[in-house]
Amino acid sequence: MNAQQQAEYRAVKLGAAQGDQRVVASGLRAGEQVIVSGLMKVRPGMKVQPQPAAAAQAQAATPTKG
Repeated sequence: MNAQQQAEYRAVKLGAAQGDQRVVASGLRAGEQVIVSGLMKVRPGMKVQPQPAAAAQAQAATPTKG
């Protein structure tokens, strides 16, 4: 995400696994945010609203009425 809260594509290189997480060896700078939920709906340049990963996971797990 850039300063205008728009999604940007980044090619990343993954490193070793640490538990259920993965080290990002290159492609990101310190402090940058990563989309972890809903990635298939996002395109470069789209406005995004960052949320903590725990909130995104809770939202995805909440059943919707329908």
